[in-house]
Amino acid sequence: MSIWEALAAAAGRRSIGGPIGMLLGGVAELYTSDRDQGYVVADDRVIFAVGVIALGAKIGKADGVVTADEVNAFKEVFQVPSSELSKVARIFNLSRQYVAGYDAYAEQLGALFKDNRKLLENALDGLFHIAWADNNLDPREEQFLADVAKRFGFTEAEFSCIKARHFIEDERNPYHVLGVAPSISNDDLKRHYLRLVVSNHPDKLIARGMPEEFIAIATKKVAAINEAFDVIAKERGVALRLNRRGRSARGGSKRVVRDSLNLATAETTQQAEAVQRANTLLALTCTIRRVPFDAPYGWLAAGWRDMWRVPRVSLAYGAIFAIAGLLLAVGLTKLGLLSLIIVFAAGFILIGPMLAAGLYETSRRLETNEPVSLASTLRAGFFRGSQLPHMGLFLALIYLAWVEIALLLFMLFFGPQPMPPLEAFVPILLLTSKGLSLLMVGTGVGMALAATIFAMSVVAVPLLMVERVDGVTAALTSVRACRTNPKPMALWAALIAGAMLLGFVTLFVGLVIMFPLIGHATWHAFRDLVECGDSV
Repeated sequence: MSIWEALAAAAGRRSIGGPIGMLLGGVAELYTSDRDQGYVVADDRVIFAVGVIALGAKIGKADGVVTADEVNAFKEVFQVPSSELSKVARIFNLSRQYVAGYDAYAEQLGALFKDNRKLLENALDGLFHIAWADNNLDPREEQFLADVAKRFGFTEAEFSCIKARHFIEDERNPYHVLGVAPSISNDDLKRHYLRLVVSNHPDKLIARGMPEEFIAIATKKVAAINEAFDVIAKERGVALRLNRRGRSARGGSKRVVRDSLNLATAETTQQAEAVQRANTLLALTCTIRRVPFDAPYGWLAAGWRDMWRVPRVSLAYGAIFAIAGLLLAVGLTKLGLLSLIIVFAAGFILIGPMLAAGLYETSRRLETNEPVSLASTLRAGFFRGSQLPHMGLFLALIYLAWVEIALLLFMLFFGPQPMPPLEAFVPILLLTSKGLSLLMVGTGVGMALAATIFAMSVVAVPLLMVERVDGVTAALTSVRACRTNPKPMALWAALIAGAMLLGFVTLFVGLVIMFPLIGHATWHAFRDLVECGDSV
């Protein structure tokens, strides 16, 4: 769903007050004839877009003259489709007519998005783009922008850095653009530059709530950062010796388009290489939050809501998982190895975090009001991060190792003989001393292996999907999440095991519900537990 479709849908029901809420209420009238059923409450993208539209309209009046160039610049910032031009123009004019001053909109946006400074920074970049449309920054416009920046919570130094990016290239101070002092060392300069490029990459900004329609501004910002670094690097003779450990993630056609836009914006070979390096794997400094003991129940509740927001997609994943289990049982039966179904079923918990990647992607898209379909979440879920296939291979090898360990344990207790049929194996397992010994040792080994893999992967797979990070860092972050919250994570592991057991004892039918429920809930566990920032 584009931001304009989301705006049309949200116009009928606003969940926010203040000047932005009033404007959203007025917008509803513009969409009356187009509305159908299925309204949604305004999400952050809509609130952000309406607030920036209002400021964009107000800055056009700051110097007393609204030029055609400024109107065209507004269209460039918001990437307005031709089918929506007339309505967006009316929203623009409605914003100009409202008595609320720009300060009220800026105050509300700053308060609502105080924890998302990159989003507010992009809003300022968009306003600068509009103000500079006539190749002149009027003092009244500059004062307008400085006041908005202050209400957004930016310091004067931060505002100067943002403003420096929008001067004509020959007039830019590259140190101001990067926000560093001329005395900075070469090593610190490279680290700071990489942090800027990665943190301002359009993919990351969109994941943090920036509407995709704002991508032109984000791309222009990265180009300005690259240009400033190239100037300083040329002056100093700094050679970038970076390890290109990653490739551009194959996260669907939109990601490919965004990466292509970044490369196209770079006007020199050095700039193109710098943007490409934004896709390399970098170390992350992740903060692990402490959560209450009963947090897993909240994750399940959130997962339940997600599942029934898109029941067709969610239940399709559950059905695929259940059918795979049934096919495995049929195959083992034909081979006369049905007794191994217990081993294979227990091992599903080991590879479950990877198999649920599409469900994580579904919940992520629900968070950002993006379109959700089975095909798109499958593609993006399993190929969103360059390290995700490696994690999948690792979990698959662990799964096969578990099967081998189980067979070796059987041979240890019963000798080199074929496994008996399931109907005979269950009584042997439960009613003989050797069987009970095998059951206890096998359960102990299995639990130890499952606990280890759970600790390494419970948030690692979602982390690999949303951040360019290597698998080792993701696994260590997952372990830290478990060590920081041992009791909640033990409860979460028990709930997962119980849900999967319920699915298996119902002859896989219960997995149609249990698998998507746990998958969606795991995404919310990740969001609740982990917050990452870039570190080079």
